[in-house]
Amino acid sequence: MKKTSVVIILIVAIVLANCTSPETPYHIGERNKAIVEKYIQAVMSGDQKTVSELLAEDFKGYGPNRSDSTNKAQEIANFITNWNERFKTIDYQPDYSLTNTVNDGRLMGDWVMSWGTLKATYKNGRAPVTFSIHTVFRLKDGKINLIRNYWNSADIMKQQGFKFVPPEE
Repeated sequence: MKKTSVVIILIVAIVLANCTSPETPYHIGERNKAIVEKYIQAVMSGDQKTVSELLAEDFKGYGPNRSDSTNKAQEIANFITNWNERFKTIDYQPDYSLTNTVNDGRLMGDWVMSWGTLKATYKNGRAPVTFSIHTVFRLKDGKINLIRNYWNSADIMKQQGFKFVPPEE
């Protein structure tokens, strides 16, 4: 009887040890948030290699303006130019992020939405700026294949001393 109990316990333990539970939406979301956080850290530190590794080959990026769009090669080229010529430092302080998976339709994919505050200082002496930013990331196969950034360009320009003059009526 004792041998039978021990054998049954061993079989149950082996079966339970070999069971793999499917990934839950929470686990998918946490994995995707970690990828996005790694990407953000790479952008802030000027780590071109990591930025390139985390962007999918079919990457598309969109800024706050209609004409702001890039593919992976353009995004990497912009990143290099920004670090070599424009930015002295970039600091991003996250406020909140959330994740969602859309299973069908035009917006199908794993999403991470991030809200925070970004502060940039410039190499050319231009006034530093601090602004709120909202970024939406879509991930596919562990890589970022879409980014949409939203910020107030007029606020940034005002911080840099631009004056806005309404058109004459």
